Amino acid sequence: DKALISTCYRLLLAQKGRAQGRVDLSFQILADGSVGWALAKYSELADAPTEECMAARLRRLTFAAPEGGPAIAEYSIQFKPDRTPVRGHREGR
Repeated sequence: DKALISTCYRLLLAQKGRAQGRVDLSFQILADGSVGWALAKYSELADAPTEECMAARLRRLTFAAPEGGPAIAEYSIQFKPDRTPVRGHREGR
């Protein structure tokens, strides 16, 4: 859910005033649709607490059970102060 992850970015803006850039999140979707692990694989925000906040919120989500067992997915978001987020996409396996 973009809104859930974007909350972490809005908290960063409230603390630092200005931050922008791309964040690539990588995560595992287990056979039951729960998230096994999640992490910020790449981040231009350069703020570890914000990146961990995003990963932690992603771990709370539930997805449709992937066909064929657990799957690795990636989600990239480009953040800018005036529009949060401006774009996102998901890739599987």
